[in-house]
Amino acid sequence: MREHHDNEGLEVDLDAQRAAKAPEVASGYVPEKFYGPVSVLEQRHQQNVPFGLNIWAFAALIALIAAAIVGGAVGGGLGTALANAKSDLNSCTREISAPAECPTMDNTATEALETPYIPRPASDVPEVALNCSMNKSDGTSFMTKMGYSFKWYCGVGATSGSEAREGGVIGDFVRIVAYSIEDCLTACATMIENDIQQGTGTECKSVVFNKNMSKEWESRSANCWLKNGTKLRGSDWGFIDDWYAYAERDN
Repeated sequence: MREHHDNEGLEVDLDAQRAAKAPEVASGYVPEKFYGPVSVLEQRHQQNVPFGLNIWAFAALIALIAAAIVGGAVGGGLGTALANAKSDLNSCTREISAPAECPTMDNTATEALETPYIPRPASDVPEVALNCSMNKSDGTSFMTKMGYSFKWYCGVGATSGSEAREGGVIGDFVRIVAYSIEDCLTACATMIENDIQQGTGTECKSVVFNKNMSKEWESRSANCWLKNGTKLRGSDWGFIDDWYAYAERDN
């Protein structure tokens, strides 16, 4: 009769052959791949960087190359833009300056530069300058080179035959062509000086000047009259027109 054991199923088969033939037990454990430390992985990746550089040196090289490419592109674009702007500016300058004409000198300016100076004939000069004060009654003062002071009043005349302040009537000593009232007064001052030095007995007292030269030349052959007397105060002085003037000594 076979012996019964209380711990049936837990027996150990001591037979080596039977133990070898026993089915293997699947434990469910699958060996995982071995992942080394991070430093080991970095070393492996560093070994794969080109040119034998480490990862940081390689990154710096890539950044430098990228900066050079971007800088070249920006510089080239900026240079092109500046060149285009300069070209546009030159084109604009040419367009603006093209229609411009060189200034030309008129005959008057050309004649003024000639040596010796040849004045235009009185018949070819319609009008000469005559400066009048804002208030004609105030007059305009002028001192000749010889030291004689005069004052002229625009719009005032002294007709020959009119009463003179010194007595008698106003008359003309001489009539001449003068290209300015200053020239006319200088002629009067010269007559005064000649009378003082030579006792000519012909002292210029006043003048009448007309700026309408060609018209006066045609009708009277003069536009400056040297007078023997001065105009009465309080008489009709006018102070209206600005194309003629009366002058007398102011000292």
